[in-house]
Amino acid sequence: MKKALKYISIGLGIIILLLLISFFVLSILIQQPKFQTWAVKKASVMLSEEFGSKVSIESVDIKWIKDIELNKIYLEDKHKDTLLYVNKIQAELLLGKTLFEQVKSIRQKKIYVGDLFLDGVVFYGYRTANDSLYNFSNILDALKSDKKKEEKPKSNQSLEFDIDKLLLTNIHLKLDDQFGGTGYEVSAKKIDIDVDKLDLNKMIIYANKVDLDTPDFKLTLYGKEKKEPKKVSKPFAPQNMGIFLKVDDIKIADGSYSMDMLNKKKIKVGDLQISNMRVKQIDLNIKDYY
Repeated sequence: MKKALKYISIGLGIIILLLLISFFVLSILIQQPKFQTWAVKKASVMLSEEFGSKVSIESVDIKWIKDIELNKIYLEDKHKDTLLYVNKIQAELLLGKTLFEQVKSIRQKKIYVGDLFLDGVVFYGYRTANDSLYNFSNILDALKSDKKKEEKPKSNQSLEFDIDKLLLTNIHLKLDDQFGGTGYEVSAKKIDIDVDKLDLNKMIIYANKVDLDTPDFKLTLYGKEKKEPKKVSKPFAPQNMGIFLKVDDIKIADGSYSMDMLNKKKIKVGDLQISNMRVKQIDLNIKDYY
């Protein structure tokens, strides 16, 4: 009996030692540029095949699993034009102090990000006046088909995602929906958000501070007015979209806003042409927004 226990303890010791060696080798391997390049190319090919659009990432830098940097992320639309481009993504993952804690955190569906930095974000989505499908409809279809394939019972435990700070620089986002009648275009030199609480499951966002540097928002209304039964429309606000947003301090520096109402005749109030509006040099400081 003693010999059996001795052999079992020796066997367990060997298994634990092998696991430690495997984790150590894996952590070293992940940090090797050649392995990272291979992994990125492999992931790019898989995503390209899944979406039916080219996906590429020029390089990745992973340091001890926690610090991740992706460079020059590119995604094509179904017409082989640029849909999304990100110059750089840096993320600090706060999964655990040790590798074992990080693995445990992932298994419990918990992802905590300290600082998330995105630079040079460009997005251009659209659908023309005569086409009901967006230029990225193939990607939407791929994501929908993946959901249909999942026939496993839903787990009560949903993914927890939290973040401390989000910094966006040099962004330009455009969704030109001529078929739907509305076009949006947003750009900014810098958006700095200090997050207090983020619950994506309940759509709750609390922020201590939001700084917007040189933001520009453009709204375009296309086509003729549709004659529909009159109904009370809710104002455009996060709460009406199912999002509870609370910000202690919002600062806007050198912002601008423009609106083109192409679906109406020119509307003037005195010298102000409402249907073709341009407002520049907007500087605001808003406290306790919710």
